[in-house]
Amino acid sequence: MQHCGFCSMVSDFLCRTLCVGSRRGSSDTYYRELGDQDTLRIDDNKSSTSSSFSNDVEEIIHENQPQARRNSDEDAISNMNEEAAVTGCFLTLKKRRRRTLVPQVQHDGLLLDDLQLRQQQYILDRSALWDFNAFTLENVSGGRCLPELCVHLFEKYGLISHYRLDGATLWRLFTLIEDGYRSSNPYHNSVHAVDVTQAMHCFLQQNKILPYMEPQELLACLLAAMAHDLDHPGLNQTFLVTSHDYLAHLYHNTSVLENHHWRCATSCLIESGMMESLSGIWSSLQDQISGLILATDITRQQVYLSQFKGHIDNNTLDLRKREHRFLVMQIALKCADISNPCRPWNISRNWSLKVCEEFFKQGDYERKLNLPISPLCDRLDTSIPKIQIGKGVHLQIKHLNS
Repeated sequence: MQHCGFCSMVSDFLCRTLCVGSRRGSSDTYYRELGDQDTLRIDDNKSSTSSSFSNDVEEIIHENQPQARRNSDEDAISNMNEEAAVTGCFLTLKKRRRRTLVPQVQHDGLLLDDLQLRQQQYILDRSALWDFNAFTLENVSGGRCLPELCVHLFEKYGLISHYRLDGATLWRLFTLIEDGYRSSNPYHNSVHAVDVTQAMHCFLQQNKILPYMEPQELLACLLAAMAHDLDHPGLNQTFLVTSHDYLAHLYHNTSVLENHHWRCATSCLIESGMMESLSGIWSSLQDQISGLILATDITRQQVYLSQFKGHIDNNTLDLRKREHRFLVMQIALKCADISNPCRPWNISRNWSLKVCEEFFKQGDYERKLNLPISPLCDRLDTSIPKIQIGKGVHLQIKHLNS
């Protein structure tokens, strides 16, 4: 049947109206137009914020439709192919929810980004002070506190230029180490690694230590500090041995966690490509990192303390000797690892709450497995104030490192 021009125009108008209505009413139709439906679909059970966000995107797309529909069919097919090419299963969450903003909002976003960078730089400039707050850096860095601090310290010590390190490779190493920490742990996570690394930096800045340190020793100290608890399961060695964990069998019930930490650090150095950049010192650097991390084992603490006390009592500590410098490096990392109770009250209190919560989580796990509940881990029989007084402090430090 043939139609006149007016009928064709009315028919086309009704088709467009129905198409717009279906796109407004169905998010499935909208995301099929973008490409990968399974990747880009936003569930209807999302929060109201997510729903309003997706509606905003649909409104923006709808406003641009009259311009797009004036294009020819070939241009439309070409545009759809281009959009499909950039929508895949590996898009980040940010890219999945990307939206077109008006120029004013884009400008405001730049101002907010600039403010965030200024806050971050202000905190990093205070990295040599003892009142440094790792939690604040975590907030202003968008959850990337460890790479940000480590890049800052590597630049401060001149390690990037000295070893001619590639920036992309270095950042990949730091992000691999940060991602290796389990965010489900209340205490042994990447923020703790930042706290320990910054404390190590404070110790290295001392005038009686820094002038004697070699670049490789500085490099080993920073790498060992940032990776000293890498892939910590949030459980102590006693639990791993009692529960016959595979790590306990792997390391023959000896320095189980510490052996696992330094081997994980080595794998990150290899996977990131940093091993090739440090090929000239790779063997000795690996020995230094392992020696530093193994020194954090509480069961071997008396050995290091006896050696250090003997040098201090006899006034025989000579930092011009490499073995004496390494002993000081080991003591410094041990002190940095348990230094958070010495921070200002607002910081140390936060750490105390987190470490106690991790203790209690282990106790809950032991109760579930019908295992004897470790000291300080029974939330039904103890409390945070009880842990913090009397012998609780000593037991807390011992439990934390065992």
